[in-house]
Amino acid sequence: MLTSISRLKTHFVAEVGKPLAYFNTRFGQSFAVLTCCRVLHGFQTGAVRSKRSSVLWAAESLEAEWRELIDQAWAERKGARFGVKIRQAAKVELLQETARFITYAQNVLRPHRPRTG
Repeated sequence: MLTSISRLKTHFVAEVGKPLAYFNTRFGQSFAVLTCCRVLHGFQTGAVRSKRSSVLWAAESLEAEWRELIDQAWAERKGARFGVKIRQAAKVELLQETARFITYAQNVLRPHRPRTG
């Protein structure tokens, strides 16, 4: 799980401030937040749940500072089927806040990583 979140962060941060790609779109930004919610929910419960149940869990279980970002990411899902938001840039402030959220998710998972050697 930590490896997945770390890869997500690498790809996400690489697109902040760059020409339109994937993660710096409205769709990609919300996808990153929802992915973190699902990973953290799965880590906590040991089961893979739907995006919606993960969002509900995250809104109740994670620190209150993330609630607005999580609500925004869920709201961005409306209309995603038509592919419009994949061609629209996300606000830089949202991208920066999302990068902070991904770091938060890494920090939650980091103490639990398996030891090697």
